Amino acid sequence: MANLVLIECLSLPFLIMKMLLILLQGVDHSFLIRNGIVESSGENYDGQLGNGYCELDQYEYSDNECDSSESEYEEGKYTFEPILNASKFNKVTAIYAGPSISLLINDGIVYGCGRNYDQLGIISDEKKIKEFTAADNTDEFINENIIAISDGGVYTLILKHEGEKGG
Repeated sequence: MANLVLIECLSLPFLIMKMLLILLQGVDHSFLIRNGIVESSGENYDGQLGNGYCELDQYEYSDNECDSSESEYEEGKYTFEPILNASKFNKVTAIYAGPSISLLINDGIVYGCGRNYDQLGIISDEKKIKEFTAADNTDEFINENIIAISDGGVYTLILKHEGEKGG
């Protein structure tokens, strides 16, 4: 289960918004929103960091090639780096760091990356999505007005705001 930690760095009201840090800790990877930029750090076997690459998983063979890397701790390996196309994600309202996937909501649209067995909502033959990609619209799902997300391993839960019902 992911934990959300809100850290206020300064107590001066006009500086709080500029220096506000939001840290989201997953099982093996974490996200940080610093000065409005989404950054990630940690294990990246399935592309769940959203930085455009993934480490080769020694326990699973896949058609999708990943960069080979040592899985043991290396000095400087676990630093926070901006996600790929970070400037595109400037209205992030939620991030979820699951065991092998990551989800975020940006301006009411859900994006995912990591191990894709259709729970990301991304219709693709690739099983490792290495950058945050918008879930596809289908007959059953329109990717808009998303307000909350969570992952159940083989499925994803999405809460939408449908607006006021007329009557």
